[in-house]
Amino acid sequence: MRILLFSHDKTLFREGSETRERMAERESICDALTIVVPTAAGFAPQQLSHNVRVVPTNSKSRIQSFWDLKRIGKEIIGQEHIHFIISGDPFELGWVAMRLAKKFALPWQVELHGDFYSTGYWKWSSPENFVRHYMGRRVLHEACCIRAVSERVRASLTMRLGIPDSRIAVFPVETDITKLLASSRGTYLQEKYGNFDFFLLCVCTLNTVKNVGMQIRTLHDIVKKHPKTALVLVGEGSERPVLTMLTEHFRVAQNVVFAGTQKDLLPYYASADAFMLTSHAEGWGRAVVEAMASGLAVVTTDVGLAGELLLNGKNGMVIPRGNEKALTHAIERLIEDSQLRKRLGASARESAKTLPPHKEFLEMYKKSWERCVVQE
Repeated sequence: MRILLFSHDKTLFREGSETRERMAERESICDALTIVVPTAAGFAPQQLSHNVRVVPTNSKSRIQSFWDLKRIGKEIIGQEHIHFIISGDPFELGWVAMRLAKKFALPWQVELHGDFYSTGYWKWSSPENFVRHYMGRRVLHEACCIRAVSERVRASLTMRLGIPDSRIAVFPVETDITKLLASSRGTYLQEKYGNFDFFLLCVCTLNTVKNVGMQIRTLHDIVKKHPKTALVLVGEGSERPVLTMLTEHFRVAQNVVFAGTQKDLLPYYASADAFMLTSHAEGWGRAVVEAMASGLAVVTTDVGLAGELLLNGKNGMVIPRGNEKALTHAIERLIEDSQLRKRLGASARESAKTLPPHKEFLEMYKKSWERCVVQE
């Protein structure tokens, strides 16, 4: 099968990136894979393996990239005799894939990595997303098949959009947790920030959907009883200036560490005492999987893999979205009960071991493509 994939992931152009290596390995499950990525000027096409390559649009503007995707896609379909089209989202990329698939009478698949339709949060988060909400509905209804990353996402498609379950394949986001599963406890955070007794870790992009402000407001209450508690935020994003001001407003600036983007997360996971995720919405939750594989007790809002891989009271703690009192109570329990932390962390690591191995993920991709072509 010769495949054309539209993706937003610019790390495909970076030597050694996890996504680049993962895509290169798909050479074993297809005859050819060409990935087109909307980019600004300055990128060059690259061969990832003998039959996998990535092509940039080198567009002058964001709007121009939409037309460049379509133009380049047409050229690739004509030159490489493409059999199948995949879109990495149901929005701008999905619209381009849909138009090309119709024009050339090709089967096509949409990959849905985010939880965009189970609640109205994402729809109303910005004017752009309001438009994307309706664009995505059209694209998802038109797609020959859909790959969803969780049962939660699948349910949103069937129950809220009325898409037949037969058109949806469900398998999670692949996360390389080999090193994390093999890791043992470390002291990195304790050595770097030695004036704290308990380290809460959050690894995420600092944007509104992650709702990190909830963690800071909760920390304000927690430090009243446990003043030597630190919140370590790994990641960057548009919300960082707002969050910095929030730490000052709630007088917890001395308890919050903005660690920025880190290439090696292992020492952070290995030395933290617990992990927090407070998102309004998640498709799956890669950072949660990494925390579980590291043997950390996890507290998460009821999003993504909660209720599927992470079960409340069994291998983690699940709280309602936006419920700060529940978050405070959960964190205080973990601080005060070391046995609870150990039990949840150990169970979380065992659960992470049940995720499919790399070879099985490749087979899942291949089967979902073949199934889509047959259905079409």
